[in-house]
Amino acid sequence: MNTSGVVLLVVGILVLVGGMGMALSSADSANSMGWMERQLYPEEYNDYVTMNWIGWIVAGVGGIMAIAGLVVAVAVGTKAPTQTTVQPGQAQYGQVQHGPVTAGVSNFCSYCGQQTAPGALMCPRCGRKLG
Repeated sequence: MNTSGVVLLVVGILVLVGGMGMALSSADSANSMGWMERQLYPEEYNDYVTMNWIGWIVAGVGGIMAIAGLVVAVAVGTKAPTQTTVQPGQAQYGQVQHGPVTAGVSNFCSYCGQQTAPGALMCPRCGRKLG
């Protein structure tokens, strides 16, 4: 799994839970006010309602972050490794050296890096003309 995706997932879940807590707490405070209190303290009631909306917006952003983190952690974390290029004079695992390297003569394909036999005209891997 991709570490940055996991971090984004965890942070997203924390933001989601915090936003839900803020929204539910402010909704509970607004609902606990009686009709008379709402009439006497309308600013306080409106503040609770506003905090409720803000809490749900924060929770939504946290949810989006968590989903994005999950996608990054799974999709990027399972990406196949790319093929490394072979530098001249370096054999890959399972390749056979075809004799000594002559100074000034390349025993490697200039296109794909495959080691070739001395004097070969074609690359055994990509099939291109050497030289």
